[in-house]
Amino acid sequence: MISKEALNSHVSILERIKQTTSGQHRRVEKLFNILDPQLTISQYNVWLESLYGYYVPFERAIEPWAEQLAIDWQQRRKAPLLKKDLEYLGVTPERIAVLPHCSQIPEFKDIASVIGAVYVFEGATLGGRFIANHLANKLNLDSNSGASFFLPYGSDPKPQWQFFQNRLLEIADSVGEEDSIIASAGAVFASFEAWLAKSCHVSK
Repeated sequence: MISKEALNSHVSILERIKQTTSGQHRRVEKLFNILDPQLTISQYNVWLESLYGYYVPFERAIEPWAEQLAIDWQQRRKAPLLKKDLEYLGVTPERIAVLPHCSQIPEFKDIASVIGAVYVFEGATLGGRFIANHLANKLNLDSNSGASFFLPYGSDPKPQWQFFQNRLLEIADSVGEEDSIIASAGAVFASFEAWLAKSCHVSK
């Protein structure tokens, strides 16, 4: 059982990750301008292709750690949802197969760096509901028609997020590598930001 002192330490690491990466988070949100009031289907398609180009190699790098992660990894993978949404929008399997992939995914050397990396995109699911609402209003898309990526856990992602946080705390407690967890989250944010800047050239 986790002691009160250990629990306080766990709360601290969650706050440390959030605070340490807050600037990166804001920059990514600004760059990923999918909440643009003038968003079009063609612009949305560009965003999805860019996301797919990152998630595929990212999830491939995480895959060898799936059993050790113990977070139902196969159920949390987002690349299949992106593929589904792209296909709904009319992108052919042939085009999807040749979409460019990010080649600068950080290296994950231990379970601490892996859980820190996954933190970035599991946390992102919390904002997916707001994006999904925007897509429904602007483009008439929903989880069954081109916007499944933004609602991977249905209308309420909080239970999945809570489960993930608890697992992160367990790993932090067992390996004692808080700095590695935090550094890995920062490295993924930096890699993702660079990829978005490079791959997304959305014009109105």
